[in-house]
Amino acid sequence: MFNIVKNIFNKKQPISNTVSMEEIHAMAAEAARRAQQKIGSGQFGQVYEASPGFVVKEIGLENKQNLLNEINMQAKAAELGLAPKIQSASLDLPRIGNMVIPLEPGPNPKMRGDIVMQDLRENYNQVETLTTQQRLDQAKQMARLSLNNISLPDRHAGNVMFNKTTGRPIQLDFGGTSTLKNDRQKASNLARSVAEGLHAAGLKEEAAILHGVVSDFLITDPKAALDIAKQGLSRLQKIKAPIDPGQYAYATVNSPENFISHLG
Repeated sequence: MFNIVKNIFNKKQPISNTVSMEEIHAMAAEAARRAQQKIGSGQFGQVYEASPGFVVKEIGLENKQNLLNEINMQAKAAELGLAPKIQSASLDLPRIGNMVIPLEPGPNPKMRGDIVMQDLRENYNQVETLTTQQRLDQAKQMARLSLNNISLPDRHAGNVMFNKTTGRPIQLDFGGTSTLKNDRQKASNLARSVAEGLHAAGLKEEAAILHGVVSDFLITDPKAALDIAKQGLSRLQKIKAPIDPGQYAYATVNSPENFISHLG
C-alpha cells in the first residue's frame, strides 16, 4: 500500500524566463483539451478522464506529506472496499502552464500530484439529497473508516457515489484525511458516525444516549468510551434498513454496562 507512489522528483529544474507566442498558444490549446476531459472538481483537486476505465485526479499544488497521506489513506480505504482502487500515483515538480517551478527547501515542499484510479461512473452515480437508507449506509461506512483509524472529512454529494444496483456508497476525495492516533480520537469519531447511523435508522434517542455516554467518558476513560462506541457500532451493523422507533422502549443510561445492556 505504501509503495504506490512511483516517482518523486526532488531535483530542481531550470525555469524559462520568457514565454514565446507558440508556447502561449500551446498552453491555451492544452487548457481547452483538458476542459473537455474534466469530469469533476473539488477543494483538493480536479478529476479528468484518463485511459478507458480510469480517471486521474490532478492536484496542482500541495505539501508533499499531504499528497502522500491522501494516496495512502485512499489505498487503505480501497482495501476495505470503501474507495476506488488506485492504479498508479506520482508526485512531480509544481508547474505554471508548461513552466516548472523549483521545489521549496525543506522536507515538505509544495508539489504536484496525480492519482490514477477506477472510473466508477458506469456502475455508480451521485445524488443531491440522501434518503434515510443512504444516510444509514453512509454512516456505517464512516464508522468502518473510524474503526480503521481513518478520519475522512468533507463529506457531501460531490464526493460520495452510490451503486446503481445495490445502493451501496463508495467514498471519493481523500484530501484532508487524517489518522486517528489514540483511543480518544477514535472513540469520538466512531461514536459520531454510529450516532448518525442510529439517527438515520429512526433510533434518535439511542443516538443521543450513545453520543452522551461516550462524551462523558472521553476525558476520564477513553478506553471505556471506545468500547461503548464499538458496542454501538455492533448494534448499528445489525440494522439493515430504517426501522419504526415506536417498537422500542428507551431508558436513562448512566454507565457503560447499562448502555450495553440497553442496546440489547
